Amino acid sequence: MKRFGAAVCLLSATLMLASGAAWAKGDERVFVRIRGPGLAQPIVVKGNMGAPLGDPFWALAHLVVSGPGVSTPLPGSLGPRYIFNYVDPCCGNRITQYVYPFAVGGPLVYTPKGQRSAAFQMNFMDEFPVFLAGWSQAPSSTLTGRLEGYGIPRPVASRSTGSSDGRETPVLWLLPALLVLGLAVGMTFTGRRRRSSARQATQDGLVSPLDGDIGRAIRSPRGA
Repeated sequence: MKRFGAAVCLLSATLMLASGAAWAKGDERVFVRIRGPGLAQPIVVKGNMGAPLGDPFWALAHLVVSGPGVSTPLPGSLGPRYIFNYVDPCCGNRITQYVYPFAVGGPLVYTPKGQRSAAFQMNFMDEFPVFLAGWSQAPSSTLTGRLEGYGIPRPVASRSTGSSDGRETPVLWLLPALLVLGLAVGMTFTGRRRRSSARQATQDGLVSPLDGDIGRAIRSPRGA
């Protein structure tokens, strides 16, 4: 009986220690710092290490981390790049990702290699099935709207052209302008040629074989 009581006490103590460690881990602060074009200062989203449900840090991470892998995209289709630094101040873990929220076809993410250990320490490996390095599609297209809500500006060029990458040049409206410019240059050149020809013809008409003393003698002969 004494052995049974001792075993129960030991089990209770173990559970209390485990729950205490879990509580301490859940109370551990983490944050993601976002930097990029159009931001006067970094955006900082804070959260807790072990409380993913309803936590703003994890709500954002679920929109960025571990989407399906994709091939290397064309540089002109990416749009502006934003740097995401996930930081665990307690243990010094840090993860960096490069996010392109306005890429053609939906937001894209690039994750540098060599970060799996930090991802494991920060619970990324627990919360997501995999932690892929390289290019990936963001797990949710709502990432763009979420980031705009945090203050990331939509590229000006994408407003005027309807594109999503913010880098495409609006060339359609340039074609009529170039056509009008070409016609204007052609008309100016033709007008100059006509004026030059008319001026030359006038000069040729003023100097003729009948001009001068011989011409006047023929037109107005003097009596013999």
